[in-house]
Amino acid sequence: MPDFATKLRREPAAMRRADVERLREQGLTDEQILSATLMACLFNFMTRMADGLGVEVAEGRQARERGGACKKSKGTQHDAPHR
Repeated sequence: MPDFATKLRREPAAMRRADVERLREQGLTDEQILSATLMACLFNFMTRMADGLGVEVAEGRQARERGGACKKSKGTQHDAPHR
């Protein structure tokens, strides 16, 4: 699954039916594949939207979230101010 999501993020035009078939071979259902694809696409959309608006990520937060620890920071609601 991580390889699928990475390829979708980095090379969306290179995605092929074989990429989906590999997920089926790993035991994922069509519904699970659709859900994973939608989540990856949504994440990519939101990242590009934030980049387009000049949103800055609070220091250290990006590294925490990429490591899988998505914890809300204490204090303000908005820890990603405009530039």
